[in-house]
Parts: sequence; structure tokens; C-alpha cells
Amino acid sequence: MTLILDSGALVALERNERSMWVRLKAAQLERDLPLTHAGVLGQVWRGGPRQARLSQALGGIVLLAEDGDEIVTADGDDLALLAAASGRHVELIPP
Repeated sequence: MTLILDSGALVALERNERSMWVRLKAAQLERDLPLTHAGVLGQVWRGGPRQARLSQALGGIVLLAEDGDEIVTADGDDLALLAAASGRHVELIPP
């Protein structure tokens, strides 16, 4: 079973809700890395030091985009920040 995180789960991590951090850690220990979608992350990502917890959590969450993928988006500026925060190297292409 794969743990899929929606925006509510990411907000819970950002708010430092213990139950969500426990759930995330349990999935990581089972080597079943949680998944989320860049669109979901885009809903909650604002950047800056206030999102340090969310940024930390991203290191253990697999985005649907992988290194080398091309993403067609009109939100290139936002997705560039998200890709950088997650450590992904993707090409952002305008529609």
C-alpha cells in the first residue's frame, strides 16, 4: 500500500502535527515512500522560513515528477521553486 498525501496532509506536516509526522516516518521506515503530486504541493507551498517543516518533509516524499522529466505548465515560477526545494531537476515548458 502506498501513502498518497493531499494538501491537508502537507498542511498537517507544516503545522507540526505529531500524528502526521508519525505516519510519514512509519511509511519511510517501511521503505514505502509517500507520494504527492506537484499540483497538491503547489496548493500549499508559499516558500520562505515559515515552511521549514514542510521543506524538511519533502526530502522523504516522492513527487510524481522525477529527475529529467519535462513538465508543461503555466506556473513555471512556482514549480521551479518546488522542484528546487525537492531536489528534482526537471525541465519546465510553457504550454
